[in-house]
Amino acid sequence: MNVFDELFIELIEYRPKKKSANKQSQTNSLKDQLKADIAQNEYETIKRALEVSNFSKTKAAKLLGISRTTLWKKLKQINSYSS
Repeated sequence: MNVFDELFIELIEYRPKKKSANKQSQTNSLKDQLKADIAQNEYETIKRALEVSNFSKTKAAKLLGISRTTLWKKLKQINSYSS
């Protein structure tokens, strides 16, 4: 057995084990919660920018540092969540 064979065997033995179904479920649940939190924060930020700009989408987009098209897409996405 040479050095490369020994390294290869060490690498095989080092491979991380697969997550159990329970851990995978917890990970997915956490990801879903984080996505929901981000969406909620984004909604509140857009709402505040629209209020400050007297509901001018152009001004709100400038305040947010995004294009009007991006703001429009985000508003459309928010409306699809609420329906």
